[in-house]
Amino acid sequence: MKKRSSYAGFTLVEIMVVVTVIGILAGLVRVSTLRIILRSKTSAFANDCRVFSEAFQRYSLEKGSYPSAQTSVGSFPSGMSGYINAQQWLRKTPIGGTYSWDNRDATNTSGASFNAVIKVDNCTWPVANLLQLDRWFDDGNLPSGNIQITDAGTTVLFVVESSVGASASTPTPTPTPTPTPAASNAGGAPSIWFLSLFAAAAAARALQRRRQ
Repeated sequence: MKKRSSYAGFTLVEIMVVVTVIGILAGLVRVSTLRIILRSKTSAFANDCRVFSEAFQRYSLEKGSYPSAQTSVGSFPSGMSGYINAQQWLRKTPIGGTYSWDNRDATNTSGASFNAVIKVDNCTWPVANLLQLDRWFDDGNLPSGNIQITDAGTTVLFVVESSVGASASTPTPTPTPTPTPAASNAGGAPSIWFLSLFAAAAAARALQRRRQ
């Protein structure tokens, strides 16, 4: 006569509990990862704007004016060799699209014009991400400040000079960035973690009873 094993199989409820715990943990990891990626790319874009803006301002101080030629998409600004790294300027931007220089007729969504701007043409970021970028590194309002948009968000402007003699300030991170919905979820993670731990403990107890 065969000896009956003291270990029984898993029930459907036990399997569902384990799958639920794994799903919750995977969701938490995804939210945290997306937030880290967003923060990294916004920081890289802000740094590009700082470096380029300072280069154009230095050119203006030395030459008496900004580069006169308005660049097309994917073109390097005339006369900026030695001021800007060409490879950094011509590569794809951290928010998608490419950089261009405009000191003639750049306007925002409200129709306001600027004397000199660094543009991102064909930006691929959704407006929600651009708004978060603005909250972290500017005034939190896309129609104003240094970082503005036009063309429904497909063109991003970094204002180097809004009018003659009025240079833009250098973008710097705010000490306490305003959280996005994803950030709010991450901030409320302790309650989700509690539920995850509770579910894990319930699964462990169920398994222990199953083996008795």
